[in-house]
Amino acid sequence: MQIMSVEEVLSDARCVANIQLHRSPYVPTDQEADVIRMKTRELRDLDSEISTEIQRLGAQRDDIRSQIAVQDAIVAPCRHLSNKWSDGAQCR
Repeated sequence: MQIMSVEEVLSDARCVANIQLHRSPYVPTDQEADVIRMKTRELRDLDSEISTEIQRLGAQRDDIRSQIAVQDAIVAPCRHLSNKWSDGAQCR
């Protein structure tokens, strides 16, 4: 089975159902309606896959942002002040 891109799936779906047909008095035959339903299932499956990928990427982004925060905190100027205080320097 060939994997189709999002653009290809949308293009195929638009060939069987589109705004122009929706705005016209067009009524699909039973066979055409079956094709439209099949394309709709493909779109729903693709929508689900994209939603899962978005969640995965969101979790990765959260991990990256957490690591950035830790690294920024480690090199923050106030962190260097605590070393001076521990060496006996006084804060005035």
